[in-house]
Amino acid sequence: MELTRHKPEDPYFIRSFDNDGITVTETRYQSSLVLSGETLVDEWPVKSVKELNEHLLRPIFDLRPEVVILGTGACQEFPDPKLMMKFYERGIGLEAMTTRAACRTFNVLRSENRNVVAALIQG
Repeated sequence: MELTRHKPEDPYFIRSFDNDGITVTETRYQSSLVLSGETLVDEWPVKSVKELNEHLLRPIFDLRPEVVILGTGACQEFPDPKLMMKFYERGIGLEAMTTRAACRTFNVLRSENRNVVAALIQG
């Protein structure tokens, strides 16, 4: 599914998503990743929400986002409530949704110049 046309002023923007991967700008990724408008962490070693722990959240927290869009794969799942508290303790909003929906939401929030990070799980 084509999501948007890439604008040159956007270093990282999700171009498309399908069952085989995510295209960010001009590069295709088949592993989970963490993405802001300016930073991309590829090969984020997460295959499911159940694997998440504070150590794996570090690349997200290091980007100091206002809100995190967590793409949880084909089905919406929520992290352990104790992990969700780690976001709230830092004043970071967290929204969990399917990875497909997270890709669309990330692009919308980026177009509004929001300080958003997408943590996209591909299993």
